[in-house]
Amino acid sequence: ASLGYGVAKGLGALANGSSKVTPEIRELANAAKSKWGIDITAPQIVNNRLLNTAQSVVKDVPFSGAGKFVEKQQVQLNRAVAKTMGESSDNVLTAIDKAESRLGAAFEKTLSGNKVVVNDDFINGMVRVSKDAESELTEAQLGVLKRNIENILDATKGSGEIDGQAAYNIKKGLDRLSKNSDSSLAHYGRELRGELMDALNRSLGKEEAAAFKVVREQYKNMLTAARVVSRDAEGNIPMGGARLVDAAKKVGASDLEELGRISNQFLRDKTPDSGTARRLVGASLLAGTAGPNALLAVPAARVANSAMTSQTARNLLLNGSPLLKGAANKANLLLRPAAVEA
Repeated sequence: ASLGYGVAKGLGALANGSSKVTPEIRELANAAKSKWGIDITAPQIVNNRLLNTAQSVVKDVPFSGAGKFVEKQQVQLNRAVAKTMGESSDNVLTAIDKAESRLGAAFEKTLSGNKVVVNDDFINGMVRVSKDAESELTEAQLGVLKRNIENILDATKGSGEIDGQAAYNIKKGLDRLSKNSDSSLAHYGRELRGELMDALNRSLGKEEAAAFKVVREQYKNMLTAARVVSRDAEGNIPMGGARLVDAAKKVGASDLEELGRISNQFLRDKTPDSGTARRLVGASLLAGTAGPNALLAVPAARVANSAMTSQTARNLLLNGSPLLKGAANKANLLLRPAAVEA
């Protein structure tokens, strides 16, 4: 079977309903496009072995255009992650640097310009953190955490509130604790900092509290992305895998968790062993050629890539339209001649 015939057959399988799209997958795919601007293809949406293999193999064919499409998806994912921290950039490392400077200034302005009310909610929150820590930390670790709690209580000076500059200094100390090389101590440092930020939020007026909530969310997303981003010149968020999901879940970063699920569900290569002899043989078989002649499949690969990355096919698939069958038949007519020429 040729590459063109294989892709057309795969699209035909979708049209005939042999590959089903669950409501959860449909919702996630729609969010990828409408909310985050990430183009997802029909083969990435469904679990169709033939289409998955074809898309993976075509990616390695020079001049097919498939590699460029993958690069575009990487940029779209990077931009979506940058958006969660209030930035616009193709490079997540650049976005993190900009966000850190901007959000740091926003924290300083809000903290230094307002008093933090130390009420029962704040006290109970600190007690919760302390009790949770007692079951995990050593005496030495607990000593560090409790000194930070004492600093907060001392700063109230019996007035029931902390003035802005003192609150900002306490927050900077908790920032350092949250980055401690001791992961357990760092975790409780972040928990205590969260209680301080919650108390500040309760102390602000309605509009200022709403604005500060956005700043906190962006800051949380920035720290989460920093734990996942590749430390190279491109500053990419890895496509596929569960690292972003896991990192986001730990801190309750819901937007980044959704992006992680999108990446893991759709953007990972579902055909393993990229570049091995097994995939090269697969390329030959799909192209209807043998050995080095697989490179002659470039025209077919270009048409196949166009069909598989078509957003029309994706939309028809998600909408469950009967027009998909007609699209599959059209793809069959277009792809077979291209494969023959190859």
